[in-house]
Amino acid sequence: MIYPYEDKYLAEILEVFNLNVPDSFDPSEIIDLKEYLKNYGSTYFVYIENEKIVGACGYYFPETNLGGISWIFTDPKYKGKKIGSKLVKHCIDEIQMNSSITNIEVRTSQFANVFFEKMGFRTQLVEQDYWAKGYDLYAMTMPVLINNITLE
Repeated sequence: MIYPYEDKYLAEILEVFNLNVPDSFDPSEIIDLKEYLKNYGSTYFVYIENEKIVGACGYYFPETNLGGISWIFTDPKYKGKKIGSKLVKHCIDEIQMNSSITNIEVRTSQFANVFFEKMGFRTQLVEQDYWAKGYDLYAMTMPVLINNITLE
């Protein structure tokens, strides 16, 4: 089940994050995650199964007409169980409640770009060693769909 983030979840979220180091994240990125949760915790969510956090994801609004997906990760033991897809879909649904949003962005890496492509995102920019050495930026976007109509 998906629940809103609360400060009491921080330690467990960091544990799940660390399970994805170094396969998906550089260890230094934990500092950015902590800062993100301080500033955007109200738009962050956890996926809890059997009283344990097994995934997390959030969203933000960087510009008037743009929403963003951020800091998605799952416990590697739960990959392939659609938890990441459910979290991203939940955040997309939340973003779409803002009627001014026409596009959604995600800034990810080469370790997750295919996942986002399957969800409808398209790569706009690739920058090598952006997050850390060996962790490239994939800037991706998708148009918002309302009643299966693209708002662009």
